[in-house]
Amino acid sequence: MCRCFKRVMYPADSTHWNILWRWKENCAFGDRPSYSCSLFINDFMGNCYSTLGYRACCDTCINVSRPVKGCEYGDRIIDCTKDHCLNSQVDCCGTCSYGTPFTPTYSTRRSTPKRLATTVNPLVLFTSIKDCAQGDQDLRPELCTNFSVCLIQPTQCCHYCSSYYTSATTSTTTTRPLIPSTSPKTKCEPGDLDLRRELCTNTSVCQTKSSLCCHYCSLHYKSANTSTTQLTSPNECVLGEPDLSPQLCTSRSICQTQPLMCCKYCSSQDNSASHLSLYTIWIYCFCIVFFLYIKTNVY
Repeated sequence: MCRCFKRVMYPADSTHWNILWRWKENCAFGDRPSYSCSLFINDFMGNCYSTLGYRACCDTCINVSRPVKGCEYGDRIIDCTKDHCLNSQVDCCGTCSYGTPFTPTYSTRRSTPKRLATTVNPLVLFTSIKDCAQGDQDLRPELCTNFSVCLIQPTQCCHYCSSYYTSATTSTTTTRPLIPSTSPKTKCEPGDLDLRRELCTNTSVCQTKSSLCCHYCSLHYKSANTSTTQLTSPNECVLGEPDLSPQLCTSRSICQTQPLMCCKYCSSQDNSASHLSLYTIWIYCFCIVFFLYIKTNVY
């Protein structure tokens, strides 16, 4: 039995609009599993303009497209600035606000699967819903790996996104809104991953925005019973590991008292010390041999 049908997308927020596309003609099978489309397209939406990029990640491209004719995916080249708007406004259409806005004809949400009441290989039909309900599972688990999906395609990851938002209860309804008025949680819990990996490169982020780098900060910090965090050192230094507290790593004495706080600094000092000791031994042996040689030939 053929299951070809039209796919209707919805406006996820004020900047990301989705347009009506036919699965049968344009994106019948979604993103190719072998591509990391969430990273490839979110890194630079202009990748959707290329035939190869769109064919590999058509589902993601459709979901990030904007209602601007000729500039559906923003800039066509990387690092556009306002200086490009004089001669390259087409290539930098997103930065230069170039293109013809239009109003999408359809704006219904992606539907959720509902199984038929049959025991023999039931087909999966799609019924329209407005938001996630209590207990809804992820429709596309392969997309549910980063918090950004909760801002762009929340109905695809109901279960995943529910962990980032608190339930809003009222006296008139028992259904939890998908994105209530409360803010996302700001405290890391065991097992939380990094939400913004590009920020998780220095321990300073753990002092200001630790909730964005939960996994990274858990390697260097431990949560206290209070809302504050206490800096701890790892069990042992790993080759190439940076200093946890560079401001302490100015004297060799730190390598005797708290070496794990200055892994990089102390490793360089150890290498220097080992080279110095080998040099000293070599000089000492040379002096002994030279002394014996002189003694033998003179006497």
